[in-house]
Amino acid sequence: MVLDPPGLDGAEQFADRRPVGGTGPDEVAATERDEQVQVKRRILDDDPEPVRIETPVAPMQGMQLAGKKLVFAPILRAGVGFLDGMLSLVPSARVAHIGLYRDPKTLVAVEYYFKAPEDVTDRLVLVLDPMLATG
Repeated sequence: MVLDPPGLDGAEQFADRRPVGGTGPDEVAATERDEQVQVKRRILDDDPEPVRIETPVAPMQGMQLAGKKLVFAPILRAGVGFLDGMLSLVPSARVAHIGLYRDPKTLVAVEYYFKAPEDVTDRLVLVLDPMLATG
C-alpha cells in the first residue's frame, strides 16, 4: 500500500513541514501525526471484530483489528523514523527490519539485512519508507 503524501488535505498541509531553515522537532511531530492519520484511515477504520478477553476482574468483550495481524517493516534507515508513530497506533504489531542499498554500477537494490518474525507469511506486512528510492 502506498499512502498519500503526509497532510490531511494534500500538499498545502505538507508545505508548512519544510521550512527554509530545515526541519525542527515541531515539523517532525506534525508529520508523524499526519502519517498516523493516513494509516488509521487506510487500515484501522476497517470493521473491527469482537474478541472475548479475560481480565483480572472479569471476562469482557473487546474489539480487535479484523483479518491478519500486522508487521511494520521499516527500510533501514530512513523508514525507522515512521516506526514509533505506527507502533503507537498498533502496539501489538510485530516489527521486521529490511536493509537495502543501491549497487552503484548496476543501480539494482541489494539486500544486506533482513530480520522478520517467524510467522511473517501469516501477517499483513506494511513496509515503511519515505521514498522507495532504494530500488
